[in-house]
Amino acid sequence: MNKNTRNSSSSRTIRSFLLILILLLAAGTASGCVEGNAAVNVSATGNVDVSAAIGLPSQSEVPADLIIKSFSQRMQEYGFETSSVNDGDMTTWTFKRHYDRSEIFTGKLGDEFELDITGLRLAYKREHSWLYNIHTVEVVIQPGEMLADSQLYERYRKLPALVRRLAERRVDLDISLNMPYPPADHNADISSRGGRSLTWSISPTADTPVKLTVYGPNTGTFVAVFILIACLATLLIWLITRLRRRLRARRQREGNP
Repeated sequence: MNKNTRNSSSSRTIRSFLLILILLLAAGTASGCVEGNAAVNVSATGNVDVSAAIGLPSQSEVPADLIIKSFSQRMQEYGFETSSVNDGDMTTWTFKRHYDRSEIFTGKLGDEFELDITGLRLAYKREHSWLYNIHTVEVVIQPGEMLADSQLYERYRKLPALVRRLAERRVDLDISLNMPYPPADHNADISSRGGRSLTWSISPTADTPVKLTVYGPNTGTFVAVFILIACLATLLIWLITRLRRRLRARRQREGNP
């Protein structure tokens, strides 16, 4: 799959997801509260688990369930497990997938990488130091740009400001990142577990910036350090052995004049 194909697929997926957010806003205006959350869990071994859930009132006047079902089918094509639960008052759709480290780190990003597609900008930069590499990721989610030609979005924008604020207050959307180590810097709205769990509140109508800086070990340096330690340990053992032999020989000479 070439770069253009990947970007096109990513754009369609993000567009579908943001359209769902706008539908949820409309549902929030017409009925009760709407909830949506996503979580990315990174293990110490580099494996990643991704999960998301979207819930809205079962009696919503907006036929969002048809859109979400279509989105679920697309996510299944991308390897996600999908399910839905209806408890009478609320219907919740869930999406989840496990990624092995080998599936994620299939190539080298280099020291800098940028992705700019409609509605999403991403910039990655790596700085080298002796023991650590400094990884900086900046993402800007732009639902307005993504849905610029959406008639539903335009109708929503034309609503009175008070109605729009009321709808946004009824919609709770966030994304969480859980890591084995705390980052060096971030702009998350909520931080817990000593910085290892971060949560950003996502606006379905305004740009949302996500920034993260983490320190990663410089593998080459650590290999060199371990080799140096092994060499020093070998040298130390050799010196101790030589000293013990000399002391033993000296004692033998002193005991046998």
